[in-house]
Amino acid sequence: MATKTISITVDAYKRLASSKMERESFSQVICRLTNKTDLTKFAGILSKKTAATMEKAVQASRAAGLARSRALMEGLQQ
Repeated sequence: MATKTISITVDAYKRLASSKMERESFSQVICRLTNKTDLTKFAGILSKKTAATMEKAVQASRAAGLARSRALMEGLQQ
């Protein structure tokens, strides 16, 4: 297996190391993190009803998270 040596900043190294799983090499981390899935493969797999239900759930979750964040911020300002 051929190898290449690269230079990265300490910050980049720390980020990469924090993403590393047990017994995983740095090469494996990089491959895992850069593996891109073609999202168009998933187009059309949900019914319109299911997609609408999921969209409503996501919106509700985001709204609840925003409300929690605002409440926390208000508590910190007091």
